Amino acid sequence: MFSKIALRYFCATDPELFSVYINLGLLYFNLGDYERAIANFDEAIALNPLEPVAYSNRGLALAFLEQYDQALADLNRALEISPEFALAIHNRGLTYLLMERHEEALAEFNMANEINPLFANTYYLRGYLYYEIGEVDKAISDLERALELGLDPNAQQIAETLLEELRQ
Repeated sequence: MFSKIALRYFCATDPELFSVYINLGLLYFNLGDYERAIANFDEAIALNPLEPVAYSNRGLALAFLEQYDQALADLNRALEISPEFALAIHNRGLTYLLMERHEEALAEFNMANEINPLFANTYYLRGYLYYEIGEVDKAISDLERALELGLDPNAQQIAETLLEELRQ
């Protein structure tokens, strides 16, 4: 209880500490505790409702809980605030991918790549999408590009496995 009160006080008196809630949310997200991640993103939004990263992160956590309508609402809100926010576009693409709305996912990944052509995860997910729909050459190209740009170890292993399968 004390830590939450202290954290809220410091965040209220120093807006830069808004990032504490974002970082806690990301920590819980990476641990797979999406509800606690969302709670921290909620706190960040309460402190700064015009910061798109909090909406984008909360949207992705909601998507992983299969709360797709709420996820898309948050991702759209992030993009209302910052229309060129590539991470929110990427996350909206991932949400569509989770919903198996492949055409919309592909459009989002293409748009995210136009804005930020150095974001490895967008190539990785678009490569996976191409793999899913049988576009072998495009899948190989995107997965190779994702590996060149650098992925986290889990995604790297999956990308390498998919490439090995696609090349056979």
